[in-house]
Amino acid sequence: MLFLLLTSSCSVDQTKAAKKDLPALLGPETTIRITPTEVWGGKQEDYTITITLGEDGLPANESIGIVNGSYIDRWKFSFASHWWGQEQPWQTTDEKQPNYVTATCSRPGVHLNLTVGEEGPNKPFVNTPTHFVRSLTERMRFVLELSPDRTLQASDTITLQWKQVQAPDYAMRYFFLPFRFSKLPTLDRDLPIRTGDFYSLPYIKVKGHTAEYLHVTCQPLHAIDESFSLNIAAIDKYGNLAEDFRGTVTLTTDCDNNFPEVVTFSKDDRGCKLIKNLRLHEVGWHRIKVVGDNISGISNYLVISNEKPSHRLYFGDMHVHTLDCDGTNDILEHYFYGPKVAGLDFGCYDMCGNTREWTESERADAHTPFYTIRGGSFYKAEGSRWYADGGPQPTNVAAKLLLSWPALDRCDTIGFRCVVDVAK
Repeated sequence: MLFLLLTSSCSVDQTKAAKKDLPALLGPETTIRITPTEVWGGKQEDYTITITLGEDGLPANESIGIVNGSYIDRWKFSFASHWWGQEQPWQTTDEKQPNYVTATCSRPGVHLNLTVGEEGPNKPFVNTPTHFVRSLTERMRFVLELSPDRTLQASDTITLQWKQVQAPDYAMRYFFLPFRFSKLPTLDRDLPIRTGDFYSLPYIKVKGHTAEYLHVTCQPLHAIDESFSLNIAAIDKYGNLAEDFRGTVTLTTDCDNNFPEVVTFSKDDRGCKLIKNLRLHEVGWHRIKVVGDNISGISNYLVISNEKPSHRLYFGDMHVHTLDCDGTNDILEHYFYGPKVAGLDFGCYDMCGNTREWTESERADAHTPFYTIRGGSFYKAEGSRWYADGGPQPTNVAAKLLLSWPALDRCDTIGFRCVVDVAK
């Protein structure tokens, strides 16, 4: 699938997003909110999870479950807190230890029983359409279960206090899947974590911080005195945007220019800034150095000529994997990071898809017609050494598919790519 790299915002209002899928899992008008919703990487924080019951309340014989994970482990949602440095995301036994969780109810006299399920095997019911749902119903995946000792009514609130939670050092989003056990769907495919609809779930955003260097990019070919833009992004040691970067930087080069005396980064810039209408007044090869307080970066070369260049040079990444494929971060994060942080002009996302790629026309050797396929597919056959290697594969893996006749050649694990021109 081909995408033109565009600028887009990454922010999603949790209240609006949660209205899409959560009523089916929690009951009509039942809501869940987590605060705070953002935290700096590496910081220890206490969180409050508030569940407000909808019109049908919560009967005494019912219970609510919460399982959590990142979009990094989309296909499993099983290593619930691996990315936080703790294999088990919460515990109810020792208030002095990290990840301690308690529950209270707004209705007087109600006792909430709080338990944490076991981890369970990595894939206990693999290759079945109810793999994840069954794992939850059998109380695996460290599912947090809370049940009242009496019936709760509409508008009653359940408050969870989650203490001493250590965020990872790198930027990511951490999602929570809440549900009533009685309302779990029959098939995994109907869960938002299986459809990739993570933004229907409440989440915590971990933000990168403490910039290590400045990433500086610009279009390289220009005429003398022709205006151009310079992209500056503060980057942490993990390659994430350091959103807390503040202060001023100076721009210098080896020739006469119209650069501003200083460039100021404010909170609203989120660690990246586009400086427009810059000009160089001298022909030659030049680079722009950006220097701040104990941090710096240098641009790619700018080739300045007397005449306007007949061709332009653009930067892009032709093979990016997002959450919709087998990579990490959703497409909106990539839309933001590509142009605003990496300084790219274009990009191709998720080119591997869910099928092997048919890459060329049919050919023939001395015996058999064939064509070449590349990459992997969603299906992995097991049980015999004669089966081709299935499942996800690197895109440089190629296979020779021998052709016999159409009824046998057709399959749902091979696809081909369609490309169309997209207007700017």
